Amino acid sequence: MGLDEELNEMKRKRAAGKSKFTRKLNSFGTARDQEAPCVLLDGNMREFPSFKDDYERLIVPTFGQDPYALRQCLSGKALHSIKGL
Repeated sequence: MGLDEELNEMKRKRAAGKSKFTRKLNSFGTARDQEAPCVLLDGNMREFPSFKDDYERLIVPTFGQDPYALRQCLSGKALHSIKGL
């Protein structure tokens, strides 16, 4: 797979993920005591810039700076690296 094809595939997956995430987030309303809706980052550092943008745009306005909301958005290596903090 060429670089352009890989980039297009990543953009397609990101758009699909954003759409799914936004629908899921909207279904939760704005209550601060609810869990964050889904995992956004699994440890793939290539996805970090889009994770950061999505988190600040979608999670922070709803859940504020709640560390539990951030933890709920992580999985895999990303979650493992913050365990115990």
